[in-house]
Amino acid sequence: MATVRLRALTDWVVDRPSTVVLGAVVVTLGIGPMALLPTESPTYSGMANLGPTLFTYTVALVAAFAVMAVRMPRRLAYGSLTWIPLAIWVALGLIFWDHAPRTFSGAIQLALAGMAFATGWAAAQVRLTRLEDEPGDRWPPALGWAFALVAWVQLLAVGLAAVGLPLRRIEGVQALDILGRATGLTAHPGELAKLLFFCGMCALALPQRTDRQRWLAWATLAAVFLGVWLTQSRTVLVAVVGMVGLFLLLELTAGRWQRRDLAILGLTAALGLASLPWLISRFLADPGGGARGHVAGVAFEAIAAHPLLGVGANGYVAVVGRTDELTASGVPVHNMFLLSAAELGVTGALLLWAPLLLVLAAAVRRTWVTRGADLPARLVVSAAPGVLLIGMTGWGLMQGPYLLMFMLLFGYFGARIDIAAPHPASLVVHAGVVPQAPEPEEPAVVPATEADTADEAGPADVDETNVTVEPGPAEVEAASGLDTGAAAAGDGAETGAEVDPVGHTDAQSGPEATPEPGDAPGKDRPDVTAEADTTPAGESGKAGNHGRRR
Repeated sequence: MATVRLRALTDWVVDRPSTVVLGAVVVTLGIGPMALLPTESPTYSGMANLGPTLFTYTVALVAAFAVMAVRMPRRLAYGSLTWIPLAIWVALGLIFWDHAPRTFSGAIQLALAGMAFATGWAAAQVRLTRLEDEPGDRWPPALGWAFALVAWVQLLAVGLAAVGLPLRRIEGVQALDILGRATGLTAHPGELAKLLFFCGMCALALPQRTDRQRWLAWATLAAVFLGVWLTQSRTVLVAVVGMVGLFLLLELTAGRWQRRDLAILGLTAALGLASLPWLISRFLADPGGGARGHVAGVAFEAIAAHPLLGVGANGYVAVVGRTDELTASGVPVHNMFLLSAAELGVTGALLLWAPLLLVLAAAVRRTWVTRGADLPARLVVSAAPGVLLIGMTGWGLMQGPYLLMFMLLFGYFGARIDIAAPHPASLVVHAGVVPQAPEPEEPAVVPATEADTADEAGPADVDETNVTVEPGPAEVEAASGLDTGAAAAGDGAETGAEVDPVGHTDAQSGPEATPEPGDAPGKDRPDVTAEADTTPAGESGKAGNHGRRR
């Protein structure tokens, strides 16, 4: 029995390499981000270590990038396009910045961020199994389940620490600063809170088609709430509550409100109420947010002094600390947007955040068009205010594995926009039907053949509900609002549909673009049922030619 199970596991790994490497990236980022070479490095407050360091997630991300390059080269190329300008900018900066190890370490961190975004973009259709949940499901939640695992492992680490069995110990002066706050497997409560924010984002994307899936999704979200509560992170608490609240509001706007949403609303309200005591205590102890005002002023001075190229990637504390004592002690500006502008210059900072702005713009547009029915777009729009709040009050999202996690998720969800909820008018293209040229205004009804009407009364008994209208290319393009006019389907590796960096798709006609039977659009999406085939199984051949309009 053990041999059979091992063989089945081996076959699954060989058959799904993309799933394996994607899971490895998530696990190494969220659970085991350990340094491999060198194993120890001097403490430094920056986006990376003082010198180039090989981490576990570095190996996993490079392996995932290589697998995607082999299996999905065009998608990986699309996801990488928006990072080319930043790569050129950093290459130019390396000529003028300090040629110190920390600078090259920062450049490597930015390169890994671009690789994470492109990997997430290419992996947007990676499934745990070939048929996920049910044949009509078009949302492959491989990444969501991986982050759910991360949330539970972190909560387990917090529970073990609470009973005196910590898996990671925090020592020194920092241990006094975070006394009574959960850290899990991270080095600071704020890091754990940011990690759980992304886990909560993925928990909202988990499928809930069965009772077991529904309870697991709710339990994962509850685990995220409990972990955030134990970290006592004020910013992330507000970000999580805001993300879930906006997500439910958009779902209500889409007319998809269900009783299960009351459970999520109840969990969110319970989190807010349970957090009031420590929120009040922390605000009374630190009403002004510490020295954030001072370090922000120092950052503006640094940007004014180096507006073009900045002080160098990963060089803020080292360079600006020469003129400011607090910065030299290891306290950079607590604003990742100011930090990126100070290190890369204003232009470099804009190039760094441009891919995310493009994803957000596509998400807002798609959410408006579908009234919130597009799940990936709704998730991006719901998470954006929280990300903005976290970024404006801290610099942790620029650091180590959290920047890579940030880019991986937004690349992943950005690629899903316009895929998970195709526009109704693009379904004929999605199904592999080549649009016909427009015919005269008065459509002619073609009578059915004798074979099709063997059991029917004749052409007079045409069932108008099974009439299929084939729009012309102009109608498809106008209705879909996309230049390419098609949404990618199923597992893109088999369909041949490619996605560009702003959420559009390039659907190919012919046999390669024809989806498998299990990849039909989801029955739960109100924006696609009007165009879906309602012919009962077994009568498709009869109804297919019975009253077709040309």
